[in-house]
Amino acid sequence: PKDLRRSTSLLNVQAAHNCLRHFPVFDLLPLSKLVQVDLSHNKISICSSGVFRCLQLCLPSLVDLNLGHNELEEVPKGIT
Repeated sequence: PKDLRRSTSLLNVQAAHNCLRHFPVFDLLPLSKLVQVDLSHNKISICSSGVFRCLQLCLPSLVDLNLGHNELEEVPKGIT
C-alpha cells in the first residue's frame, strides 16, 4: 500500500478477486484523481457510512465503486 499511496495520478484501482477483509479507505484517500475502484469478489464484511462520506469529500472524481460479491452485512442508508 505504500507504493499505492505514492501513485497520486491513478485513475483506476482494480483489486477484485483478492482476500481483502477491510475497505482500504486510508490507502485510497491520497489518490485524489480516482474515478473507478473495483473491490468486488473479496471478503469485505463491514463498510460504515462514514467511509462513504469520507470518499465523497476526499475523492470527488470517484464515480464507480464496485463492492459487489463481498460479505457486506448491510449497506448504509442513502447508498445505492
